[in-house]
Amino acid sequence: MNMREHTVTIGLEFRCRLATRTRLFSPCAMAMSAAPDSQVDAYTLALPGTLPALNRQAVELAIRLALALGAAIAPVSRWVRRHAFDPSLPKGYQTTQGEAPLARGGTIEVAGRALRLTSIRLAEHAGELRNGSVDFSRAGAPLLELAGESMIMRAAPEEASAYLRALQAIVRATGVADSDMPGALRCDAHVSLWPKGQEGSGARCTVADLGSGPALERAIAAEIQRQAALLDQGLVVASMTPEANHLYLPEPDLPPLRIDAAWIERARAGLPDPLR
Repeated sequence: MNMREHTVTIGLEFRCRLATRTRLFSPCAMAMSAAPDSQVDAYTLALPGTLPALNRQAVELAIRLALALGAAIAPVSRWVRRHAFDPSLPKGYQTTQGEAPLARGGTIEVAGRALRLTSIRLAEHAGELRNGSVDFSRAGAPLLELAGESMIMRAAPEEASAYLRALQAIVRATGVADSDMPGALRCDAHVSLWPKGQEGSGARCTVADLGSGPALERAIAAEIQRQAALLDQGLVVASMTPEANHLYLPEPDLPPLRIDAAWIERARAGLPDPLR
């Protein structure tokens, strides 16, 4: 593959598991080291008649990280149900935020280059598939989903990895999550490749759920090589993204999330001085 003959655009999305004692919509205790299915409750298992109750600690940690990244906190954000056929979703959907997210904007900076963020959303974690069975120990854990703009990267795998490491450092400094815990910070990369000088952009293909810089570099490098080989043969690269199978509907059991100036200032007080 000759990288000089192709333009590489990459969009990064991150998922940060917030360090709360309980779940996003349930007071059920949550310890990732617990035995499978040893810490679940009626809401986590989606039993009939259960309703969500928002964890305010998760919201405050989310605000703290958004502020550290320079994002603008929305005074009102709204919840949606992201439906998917997935045995790790007890309710048949994941509660997250849609077109009215917790925050917008913000940047992750590396060596004078900035990855601009488009949205920051609160969401609940799915369960985990293990050897043909489902463990609901982490189901409902609070996640922060950070979506970045697609950008042309100079040294694509290495630069993408550098943004992940920079976010890990911010997460560690703010104390919103244990970034050294396996699975605490994950990244998806949406990779597009097209011949240099050609207008437009290439098909978007996703490499998903990477948890370290080296793993992200290897996955992106392999995807660039795959797309370049197809383009060099005059073939079409087909788009491959997981989002196409999701159905979004409003969440009727949760009111809009309203964040006032006092709440923002309490969260800001939890930041180290360089990030306030």
